[in-house]
Amino acid sequence: MGLIGGSLFCLRFSSTIENKLSSFIFFGAISSCLVTILFGLNSIPMIALILSFFVGVFGQLKNIPQQTVVQISVAKDQLPTVFTSLSAIGTGTFGLASLLMGILADAFGIRSVFILSGILLALVSLIAYKGRFLLWKTTQI
Repeated sequence: MGLIGGSLFCLRFSSTIENKLSSFIFFGAISSCLVTILFGLNSIPMIALILSFFVGVFGQLKNIPQQTVVQISVAKDQLPTVFTSLSAIGTGTFGLASLLMGILADAFGIRSVFILSGILLALVSLIAYKGRFLLWKTTQI
């Protein structure tokens, strides 16, 4: 439901998001970071459900602008190659990360996996924040 909610939000406010792509990527990443850590620390099912919803919303607020950046910064004839490559890398990375997170969950518990995921999202946020001017220049072409 959160992914659908985030998508509907992006659809409704597409012109605002398009004008502030780097801000939405950063906001989505840092919000995902915080909500993921809270999810990992939580043990109340109803709060977990609400936090899970917001993980989806904030994930979309990060992912949709990222896709937009790729679409506007890559030549049209290169888009199929770029998206195919990104998909292959994403699938491979997901498989390896799932294996690693499963091992870490067995060794340290599931909460530690969510906290680690939140920390990794904090790194993504930092990268998005530091690269916001480069991103802004790329999208102004």
